[in-house]
Formats: sequence, C-alpha cells, structure tokens
Amino acid sequence: RIGRKEAAGRRAAARSTAATLIQAMRRRAVALREFTVLRSQREAEAAAKQLAAAIRKGSEGALEAAIAEARRVKMGEDQVAPAVAKLTEVQQAAAEFRAAEQAKRKAQEAQEAANRAREAREQAWEGLPEEFVEELRVLAGIVDDSAAKLKEFTAQLEDLERTGTSKQAKKKIAAVQNQIKATQENRRYQAALKVLADPRSAWSAREAETRAEEERVAAEREETARAAARVQQMRQDQVDREAEKKAAEAKAEADLLDLRKTFSPEFVAELEGMEKLVAETAEQVARLSSKVQANSRSAGNSRVRQNIQRWRAEIAELEGSVEHKTAKKVLRDPLAELKRRAEAEQARKQQEAAEAERKRLAEEEAEQAKRKRQQETAEKERKRQEELEAAKAAELDVLSQEANEAADAKDVQELHKVIKDAEDRELDHLPAIQNARAALHLIEEEQRQARLNRLQKKSSKWDFGSKAQEQAEQLGLWTRDHEVALQEERANAWKAKKELEGEENRGSGGGRRAKKMPVAPPEPAAREVSLVVSDEHGAGLDMTWTWWGYLIDEIDVVPGQPQLQIGDCIVEINGSSLQGFYSEEEVEEVFGAHFGPGASLTVEPRVTRTVPLASLTEETDTEGLERDLGCFAENHQVDAELRGKELVVVGPRHALGECMNEAEQILQFYKA
Repeated sequence: RIGRKEAAGRRAAARSTAATLIQAMRRRAVALREFTVLRSQREAEAAAKQLAAAIRKGSEGALEAAIAEARRVKMGEDQVAPAVAKLTEVQQAAAEFRAAEQAKRKAQEAQEAANRAREAREQAWEGLPEEFVEELRVLAGIVDDSAAKLKEFTAQLEDLERTGTSKQAKKKIAAVQNQIKATQENRRYQAALKVLADPRSAWSAREAETRAEEERVAAEREETARAAARVQQMRQDQVDREAEKKAAEAKAEADLLDLRKTFSPEFVAELEGMEKLVAETAEQVARLSSKVQANSRSAGNSRVRQNIQRWRAEIAELEGSVEHKTAKKVLRDPLAELKRRAEAEQARKQQEAAEAERKRLAEEEAEQAKRKRQQETAEKERKRQEELEAAKAAELDVLSQEANEAADAKDVQELHKVIKDAEDRELDHLPAIQNARAALHLIEEEQRQARLNRLQKKSSKWDFGSKAQEQAEQLGLWTRDHEVALQEERANAWKAKKELEGEENRGSGGGRRAKKMPVAPPEPAAREVSLVVSDEHGAGLDMTWTWWGYLIDEIDVVPGQPQLQIGDCIVEINGSSLQGFYSEEEVEEVFGAHFGPGASLTVEPRVTRTVPLASLTEETDTEGLERDLGCFAENHQVDAELRGKELVVVGPRHALGECMNEAEQILQFYKA
C-alpha cells in the first residue's frame, strides 16, 4: 500500500512539471508574436512619417521613395493613396495650367457675348415695372446658365464623336446626350424661356394671379376669425376645469398641514421644497399644453408640427424626471419616507465605522513600512559616503598627476578634461589645477589669435539658408567678447566625447581612464549626396552645430535638397570631417572652404535605439533618473525619453553608437 501511494505522488509531480513546461512554452510563443507585431508597427509608423514629409515637400522623387517604402512594409493602399494622389497632381500640373489658360480665354469671349445679349434684353424691357424687371433678370440668368451647360455638353459630345468609336465611348456619348436632353427639358428653363419670349403678356397674367391671391387671403382671414372664437371657448372650459382642480388641491393641502405638525422642522422644510418643485413642474406642463392646444389646428404646417412634437417631448421629460417622481412619492406618504431615511442613516453609520477601522490599520502598516525604508536608506547612504571619501582621496593624487602631465605636454583636450573634472569634484583649488588653467589660457589665446588672422583674410561668408552673413571683422569682435562662453562650449564638447570613460573612472575609485572601444555603428549606413546651391537662395538649409557634425533642422522649398531629410547629420564635406571641433567657428571655416554647388556631403541618418526598462521597480527614483537622462542627452547632443516600459534614444547614427553603453549603465545604476 505504501508503494502505490509513492507511485501516485510521483505521477502527479510529473504531470505538474509537464504542465509548467507547456505554459512556459506558450508564454514564449506569445512574447515572440508580440515582438513581431511591435516591430511591424514601428516600421509602419516610420513609413507613415516619411509619407507625410514627402507630401509636405511635394517632391516627385521623395514621393516615389516614400511610396516604395510604404509598400515594402505592406501598408494599406488607403494610407498610400494620398501620396499617390499627390504624385499624380505634381505630374499633371503643367497640363492643367495650359487647360486653365485656354478655358480662361473662352470664358472671356462668352462673357462679352453675354454682356451684349444682356444689353439687348434691357432695351426690350423698358416700360415694365421695376420688380418684374428684376425677376426677368433672374430668369435670364437661369437661361444663360442652361445655355452655357448645353454649350459645354455639345462640345463634349463633339469631342467624343470625333475621338472614339469604342463601346465605352458610345456609352459616354449616350450619357452626354441624356444630360443635354435633361437640361433642355428642365421646367425652370422652359418656364424662363416662355416668360422671356413675351414678357408683357407674362406681366398681365401675373397681375390677374395677384388679384386672385388677394381674394383667397381675405377668405382665409374670415376662417381664422371663426377658429379664434372656437379656441376662446375651449380656453374658458380649461379655466373652469383648473378651478375645480385647485379646490381639490386646497383640501388635500389642509389635510397635509394637520399631519405636518408631528414632523421635524427640517423634514417640513424639505416637504415645502418638494411641493414647490411639483407646483413649478405643473405650471410648466400647463404652459406647454396650452401651446400644443393653440397650435393643434395648424398642425399641417411642418414647422408647427415640429414645435408641437418638441413641446410634447418637454412635457414628457418634465413629468418623467427623477426629482418630480420622488417629490410626488414623498408627498403621498411622508411617514414611509421618514422610516426609509432612518434605516439608511443607520446603515451609513455602520459603514463609516468599518471604513475608519480599515483606514487606521492601513495607516499603521504604512508607518511601519516607512520606518523600515528610512532605516535601509540611512544605512545605504552611510556606506556610500564611506566609499566616496575613499575614492576622493585616491582621485586627488591621480588628478594632480594628470594636470601636470597635460600642462607639460600642452595637450588642450586633456587640459579641458582635467579642469572640468576638477570643477565637477570641487578640486580646482589644487596648485596643479591652477597651473593647468594658466597653461590652457595661454594655448587658447594663441589659437584664437591665429583663427582671427585667418578670418580677417576672408572677404565674405557663404549662405546656408538665404540669410545675410556678417563680415569677418564683426565675427572677430564677437569671438573676443564671448571668449568665456566659447571655452565652456569646448569643455562641454570634450565632456560629451569622454563622459563614458569618466563614469568608468569614478566608479572604480581612481586611476587612469581605460580606453573604451567605440560601439559599432548601426544600420542604416551613411550615404553620399550632392549639395544643391542657388545664387539667389543659397542652400536653403537651417542647421545646428553639434559634436557629431551639422544637424539639419529645416529645408527650404527653394532651392530644395531632394537627397537630404530633416534630422540628417552632415559629417563630411568633400572628404573633410566636420566632427571633433571645439567651436562652431572652426566647423564653419571647414564647411565654408568646400561650400558650393555639387559639393559632396557624407550624411548619417537620424536613428532610434531603445533599452527595455523591465528591470526597474516601483521604488526606483524616477525623478532622479529623468534628470540624469537630461544631462546624458545634453552631453551627447541626442534626444532621450522614457516611453512606457523602455528608454528611447534618438540622434545621429555615430552618436548613438558611442553613447548607448552609458545609457545602459545609468539604467543599471538605478536598478541597483
């Protein structure tokens, strides 16, 4: 018996293990399907953005490329249709312009002929009343419009008969013939022709119809007077009925007053309010009912019929409202309402007592958890301070050694790095740092003077976006006035280049920074394009200088850059690199030396990388993470944003290749 029980237990354990494995495999399959769907959605969103940009740009090449990309990602034809329509519109623009010019000439000739015909009609209408002449002018307009339509249909018919004999052409000919026939048989057109053929006879017939209409109106007035007398009698009957109703209500009110003497003052006041509500509702219902009765004889008029329906709907809404029904129910039996309220008040007090007890227990648990978290936080902070003090002592020696070596070697980049690190750590009071700052100032002054000499030799600047450029002498003045700002920009640019190595150095507690190999650049790869430059409008580009090159912010329609897109980063021009400079003036000097029509540009696209955030918990310092990500984005000159369960980083391809490791380290820090 013991052996059978063990065997049964083992079989149950095996079945449980098998069920667990099957569930895990199913969850993995569902995750794979969700990943495939998400990737397809992102590709579709990128294609939709490309379609929208191509439609705004209006370039045939951009539209064709966007349509091809959309069909590659299998977007719906209804989404691609606007871009296809825009492409067709661009291709047909020239033909439509010529057709519009020809139509304009024909319209002018037709307008002149119409003016001559109008003058002839005005002469024939002399002596007729002015109001009839105005009506004749309207009829003449109808005839002219119909004649223009007939002329247009006739021209279409002639073109079809001359150009085609196929079955489809015959169907079109039959359709145009039907339109001509319908226009000719139009009642308004026939009536206008009849009146214009003999306007004086038409005026005589109009006078006879006017006299007959006056007689009919007089008869209707007599009938209206008789109907008003009948309505007056009905109103008197209604007044008598209302008087009887008021007498009955007065008796009921007297009975209710005797009963109210046993009620509390608050309940009596509430009853009075309900009586007032019932009385106001009854008054509104009576007023609407009188309107319905007064207009019931004119219900044949569609507008009056609509008003009657609306009034009846308002009466039903007033009588069926919750407040009105509740008030009538309470007024019929006040004692039952008092009993119901007493029971409800007792239930409410019991519920409030239970809720207060639940809140008290929850507050005690929250206070205990808060004290525990505070103790853990204090312990972590104490350990972190001890580690920081030990690391700072080691960094003092390393920083002094680096400052002396950089000053001896006159290495500007290393001097910037060392001084910035010392300022960040509040160690700029060290003698080695003071010597490094003096050496850096002397080297930069020499470089600035050399740059000013080169700029003074240039007579003009190039035009990137059809904006006036300043003279080289003014640029030199600006450089001298803002030398401090330029030094800060150089330091920030160098920090963006070396921030990753600096984080690794601080995390290890001192020592020289380890040389880190750059991350391999992701696809899509850089591309070679040709620059379009106009003598009048320049290149039509609005760009921002970054450590990675020139970032394109806007592209003017004229002269247009069909091979460039907003968000692209120009990294080279004619083989000369635009990366790694410490000021915008140095980049402008290189770009301006090669700027011109057909210049070869190496462009890196704007790409997007994501890092999953599934490892973060609810206790993660989200505000601190967002601040650190803001500093990270500013240092590397990219865009970083938290979106749901992932971190999205957008920027030039080369920039993302070098900064994604640091983004992952920031997330790993907050996970810890």
